[in-house]
Amino acid sequence: MTAPPLESPRTTFHGTWVIAVTALVLACGTLTAFDAHGHAITSARHAVPATSTAGANWTPPVEGANASSVVREFHGPSTPWGAGHRGIDLSASSEVVAPDGGTVRFVGTVVDRPVLTIEHDNGMLSSFEPVATELSFGDVVRRGQVLGSLSGEQHCEMSCVHWGVRIPDGWTIGSTVRDRYIDPGLLLGWSGPSVLWPLQGSPFR
Repeated sequence: MTAPPLESPRTTFHGTWVIAVTALVLACGTLTAFDAHGHAITSARHAVPATSTAGANWTPPVEGANASSVVREFHGPSTPWGAGHRGIDLSASSEVVAPDGGTVRFVGTVVDRPVLTIEHDNGMLSSFEPVATELSFGDVVRRGQVLGSLSGEQHCEMSCVHWGVRIPDGWTIGSTVRDRYIDPGLLLGWSGPSVLWPLQGSPFR
């Protein structure tokens, strides 16, 4: 079994996600703050507008889903290791489909739930749980393709799928880099508006 690509330093995000909000921000360069332990936390100038061309063609991982299908919203952590809800829970009955094309990077069990991770062409990673699949590491999937079906114990009061999206190496802390989770709703136009990542607090809500 291939280890899950969690917060791996190997991948560099290469999507066209950097935007200029003001000339002042452009002049300031990378913004840095410090956490309670004295670690430098660098907040890159990445933003994901709800109308971004990079996410304009994404579709919900549950057919027919819309913003009202979200049973638990995204709540990003203030630090990579902080508490939060790193994704959205969508009401679902069975099948889960690919929100965009990509390559399977992980199939396996994390804690007690079956998890499937897709690396999209823009470098972002989508993870779905609890999803059982017949796909294997390295398989190429297309947008809208059935990935698998809900399986195992649910973490919602109703049947749902958890969908998390992260940007590899999107958060710099001191001399290390960690993955940065974003609100999947931004990629569907369900959340907004476009914002910069703050120095502290949730990057997207």
